[in-house]
Amino acid sequence: MIRYLYGLIAILLSTMPGYTQSMSAGVSPSRYEKLKKGINIDNWLVRNANEILAGTQFTEADLKLIKQAGFKHVRFPIRSPLMNELQPEKLNQRDIDSIKSVLNRMLNNGLAVVFNPVHPAREYSARLEVDSVLQTKFVRFWTVLAKEFSTYDPETVFIEPINEPFFKHPPTWFTFNERLLKAIRQSAPRHTLIISPVKGNIDVIDMTPLADKNVVYSTHFYSPFAFTHQGAPWLKNLPLGQHYPSDKWNADYLKTDFFNPLMAWVNKQGVKVYMGEYGVLNTADYADKLAWLTDVGQIVTELNLAAALWSYNPGFSILESPKAPTGQRNFDSKLLKTFQLYE
Repeated sequence: MIRYLYGLIAILLSTMPGYTQSMSAGVSPSRYEKLKKGINIDNWLVRNANEILAGTQFTEADLKLIKQAGFKHVRFPIRSPLMNELQPEKLNQRDIDSIKSVLNRMLNNGLAVVFNPVHPAREYSARLEVDSVLQTKFVRFWTVLAKEFSTYDPETVFIEPINEPFFKHPPTWFTFNERLLKAIRQSAPRHTLIISPVKGNIDVIDMTPLADKNVVYSTHFYSPFAFTHQGAPWLKNLPLGQHYPSDKWNADYLKTDFFNPLMAWVNKQGVKVYMGEYGVLNTADYADKLAWLTDVGQIVTELNLAAALWSYNPGFSILESPKAPTGQRNFDSKLLKTFQLYE
C-alpha cells in the first residue's frame, strides 16, 4: 500500500508544471553511497521448460549472508526475455509477480537493488540495432515496465535498462539510448537510471553526457581480459596459466589502462560512474585472483567509486564453495576482505 501511494504521489508530481527534479537535480550522495559495495546475483530467475520465469538455487539465506557480509546492494540481472514482441505493451503478469517477489525480498533484507531486467544475448542486441520496428517495440515495452516498477522507492531501487548493448555502430546506440531513456523517464520521473556504453567497459568515455543529470554511467572492468577470463568455456583463445601480478600486469597497469582515463572523463564531465561488474574467473590461480581483487579494491577505495562484484554465482564467485547448497554457503574470508577494503 505504501509503495502504491508513493507511486501515485510521484506520478502527480511529474504532471505539475516545472517539475524537473528528475532531470536536473543530479544523483544525491546518499543514493550514490548505496551503489558502493555491491554484488551481482545472476540467474536468480530463469525461464524453465514450461516457459515460466522461476527461481533457481537462491533463497532468503543467500540474501542474509550477503547483507551480513557488508554489501549495500545487489545487481539483479535477468537474462530471459520479458518482452512479447507481438504485444510489447502487455506484460506477462506471472513474470512481473516473480520479479517483484525476488525484488521485495532483496529490499526487505536491507539491500538496495540495481534492477537490470534486460541482460540480453548478443544475438538479440544485433537484431535490436538493425530493426527499427523492434526498437519501437522495445521503447513501448520499457514505458510500461518502468511504470510497473516506478512505485518502488527511488532511494533504494535503481533502473538499468539494458546490459552491454554491443551495437556495432556506436552512434546508433547513443541515439536509441537517448530515445529509450526519455520514454522511461515519463514513467519513472525520480528514479536514478544507470546507462550503458556500447560495450560496457572503458568505452564509456566516448559517451556525451545527457541533459538528464539523474543518471549514473555504467562501466565494467575485466582488465587484463586474458587474465580475468582465462579458460572461460565460452571463449576458445584464452589459455590457462596467465598470472597476476606480472611484469606486464600490475596495479600501475590497471590504473594506466583503465582507471586514469576513466577518472579524467568523470572529472571533466562532472558525472558519476558505476562499475557494475568486475571479477576474475575461478580458473585463475587463487593467489593471483586474490592479488587482482586486492589491487582493484584499493584503487576503487582511493577513487571513492561505486562498484559491484561479478558475482555471487559459481564461476567468478568469492564463496568458499560456490556450489554448496543454499544455507551452507559462506564467503571466502580472504577474498571477501578485498571487498571490505572500501571502508
